[in-house]
Amino acid sequence: MTASPKICYFAGVLTFFGQFLVGYTVDVLSLEGVEWINSLQSTWQAEFKYPRTAPALVQNSMIPESDDTQGEIAELEFPINGRKEEDPGWISTVPNRFDARNYKPWKRCRRIISYVPDQGPSEFVGYASAVAAAASDRLCIHTRGRVRLPLSAQNILACCHNCGAYDNVYGGSQYNSWAFLTVGIPSGGGFSPRIGCQPYEMQPCQHFDISGDREKCSVARIDKAKCQNRCTNSKYTKSYSEDLRKVQSFEWLSTNETNIFQEIMTYGPVTAGFDFYEDFISYKKGVYKHIGGRYITHHKVKVIGWGIEKGEPYWLCINSWNKDWGLHGLFKISRNNAKVNFEYSFSAGWF
Repeated sequence: MTASPKICYFAGVLTFFGQFLVGYTVDVLSLEGVEWINSLQSTWQAEFKYPRTAPALVQNSMIPESDDTQGEIAELEFPINGRKEEDPGWISTVPNRFDARNYKPWKRCRRIISYVPDQGPSEFVGYASAVAAAASDRLCIHTRGRVRLPLSAQNILACCHNCGAYDNVYGGSQYNSWAFLTVGIPSGGGFSPRIGCQPYEMQPCQHFDISGDREKCSVARIDKAKCQNRCTNSKYTKSYSEDLRKVQSFEWLSTNETNIFQEIMTYGPVTAGFDFYEDFISYKKGVYKHIGGRYITHHKVKVIGWGIEKGEPYWLCINSWNKDWGLHGLFKISRNNAKVNFEYSFSAGWF
């Protein structure tokens, strides 16, 4: 006997709302939550190896929680000025797949483009790592591989007073960080080895992961970064003023994905911000789409390419949680269907 169309309809409605309600009650960082995520979709795979650390992240990051966090992000970080919609220098034809690490004209910059940073114990300072990394890539590409030193995320974190988490800009401002680079930024790599004028001062830690040799980020000490107009690396031979590199201009980018493709393929990786929910923590592989979990912050990352996996278009990004997370520090996120406002806030600067 076949069920009536009415019964089938109501069964479908109940199933939909049941999944919707579960998404707001299940702990997506638990084993049950990971299994729930994986049962609902097949574009990406969640992995259970993370403790319930998200509340500790907020406490450890010196940022008060807010009921209107997303509203503040919209006011402080989302574009209010014009966007870059055209450029006569853009490459006219772009492929279906692109990875800046493997682009032959940029082979001398491959190592710096491939670098996966570790932003340290505060989960609200990814903006500094993302902008410094993208700017480093663009400088290398602009100089045809002659300048291959990383630019200092530490300098952005410590000296840009309207950029970041210390100033209650939730998740930090990529746009203000690019603007700050017009004043000049010194070189500086990660915590170790100490490379360049101002290397990163926050020690790498274990982001969310209960396994690993590093100290857990949720318990690591955070000291507010101090702005210094000198090189903190005693072994670096240039003076601070000699070392500065300046971005000539900066802008929000078009929301048109073809224009973003052209921008990346012509000038190098860009930065993007998106709404960071708890389910993203459990990402292992595949093309991420938001499924459930608590909102944490507006996170910033470097975008190095795009492609299609099993019919799902994606952006290829480098995160700042070291190589233990995701695809050895990288992730793929759905283009125009991730439900995290990803395409809305691409930005870049030009040397």
